[in-house]
Amino acid sequence: MAGTWTDERLSDLSDRTDAGFERLDGNLIDIRNEVRSTRVELIEQIASVRAEADSRDIALRGEITSLRSEVRNEIGAFRSELRSEIDSFRSEVGSQIGAFRSEVGSEIDAFRSEVASQIDAFRSDVGSEIDAFRSEVASGNNSLRVEVGSEFNSLRGEMDSLRGWTIRLQLGTTLAILVAIATRAV
Repeated sequence: MAGTWTDERLSDLSDRTDAGFERLDGNLIDIRNEVRSTRVELIEQIASVRAEADSRDIALRGEITSLRSEVRNEIGAFRSELRSEIDSFRSEVGSQIGAFRSEVGSEIDAFRSEVASQIDAFRSDVGSEIDAFRSEVASGNNSLRVEVGSEFNSLRGEMDSLRGWTIRLQLGTTLAILVAIATRAV
């Protein structure tokens, strides 16, 4: 009867199950207590770290504020120094530019007058050369016109004689065709 369930076996199984659950309940209670204590410790450590970070933050803010004021003072001093140097440089450059302008102005005026006189001389030379060239071209054009006119007249004469030959040739060809047609017809 090893496979049958008896009241005694069921009761024994029930007792064992109850004992197992009681052990589990005890273990769960221990775990919960341990988690609670760990949580409390963790919260305390976090609070300690926050307090430490806050104190460091306050110290850092003080240092940053001090550095800011130092940097601002240094920048202000550098600005005033730089401004005075720039003003000095501006006045130096301004006087040098003024002197350079007057030098360059007188040189440019001399150069302008020199260039103007050279241009006038060039215009005069070119003008006389152009006038001479114009008269050469005009005389060349007149002689060319006469030559071309005579060539055209001779070409016209040749064309007229060619026209006469062409008309005679056409008449002769036409007459030969008519004779050929007439001899065939007869």
